[in-house]
Amino acid sequence: MFTPDRDPVFLIPGPLSTATATRAAMLRDVDPWTPEFGARTIHLLDRIKALIHADEEFACLPVPGAGVNAVEAMCASLIPRDGKVLCLVNGHYSRQMRDTVQAMGRAFVEHAVDDGQVVGPQVLDDLLNRHPDVTHVTAIHCETVTGALAPLAELADVVARQGRRFLVDGISTFGGVEIDARKTRFDAITVTANKCFEGVPGLGFVICRKQALEAGQGNSHSFSLDLHRTWQVLNEVQSWRMTPPVQVILALEAALDGLQAEGGVAARAARYRANADLVRRRLTGAGFTPLAGDECASPIIQTFHCPRDPKFDLPDLIARMKARDYLFSRGRTAVAVTFRVACIGQIGPGVLNSFIDLFLAELASAGVTDLTPASLMQETANA
Repeated sequence: MFTPDRDPVFLIPGPLSTATATRAAMLRDVDPWTPEFGARTIHLLDRIKALIHADEEFACLPVPGAGVNAVEAMCASLIPRDGKVLCLVNGHYSRQMRDTVQAMGRAFVEHAVDDGQVVGPQVLDDLLNRHPDVTHVTAIHCETVTGALAPLAELADVVARQGRRFLVDGISTFGGVEIDARKTRFDAITVTANKCFEGVPGLGFVICRKQALEAGQGNSHSFSLDLHRTWQVLNEVQSWRMTPPVQVILALEAALDGLQAEGGVAARAARYRANADLVRRRLTGAGFTPLAGDECASPIIQTFHCPRDPKFDLPDLIARMKARDYLFSRGRTAVAVTFRVACIGQIGPGVLNSFIDLFLAELASAGVTDLTPASLMQETANA
């Protein structure tokens, strides 16, 4: 487990604190164009699919780059140019997904709720009834700014019953929240080597139905992000289209070994939930107000309103905690000034309790006493 005397503790949602074995795996140079590496790649993709019980109806396709690259590849490759998308918007990353759809020139309609909230299945059902021309629905499983966790299985049921296609951004949950492709129907979900795999940034994946891939030929505006072409090359030569991020792949193999040794996704999900419960309990007990309600609070990240006390200086507090080797961050929401504490990575209760002890001590030394949320006071004044 991670110890703060070795490196700074990352309490941000990516990059995050990784295991020694994961980082050590990168200290090699490997030729990615050999048949042996090709076989390792196929095995890696199969391992990732297996984590959500995805069968032969699905392909797992690598997309080098940040998680947003995988999201763009998914949308560009699977949404027809004459399709229409219902974008469920509840925070920064769902707005980013909507902007991606818009930038590709796809027709769309959005339904937005306040940051920190989620769209429920009944609302989605009503929306699809009102928009019979919608072909695809996009949603974020967990908003990594607000920490709100969408009811993925229930939303998927509605989309399937309505005969539409479901595209999911699972970047911040895959590997840390249990997802079962046998019970939750979607056309595609995005994944990253970072976040809940506890690997390093630089590689994403899209797990998608082969039927949707076949129908998606010619959809993509992009040469490098064309999933259909990636799928073709992978099938034809059992290799990458372009030079892969070799060291990121080596780290991911080690990280997946660590996930297996921990007990799989269920065990990791339980650890993350315990981390999140600890952070939420201690900071609400101290007087802070969470942004997301208990009913949709995720195990991935906990986001809190900044207090109205004029002595509360978030940039200064972030800098002072960084000097003590604890990294946390501001949450950029549309409705409130917030800060967030990630609960993922190689961290546990010892690290989190130490962080919170120091955090509260720094507040006390700065003379912060009024933890009433500044944004809620503003909303009350405007009511």
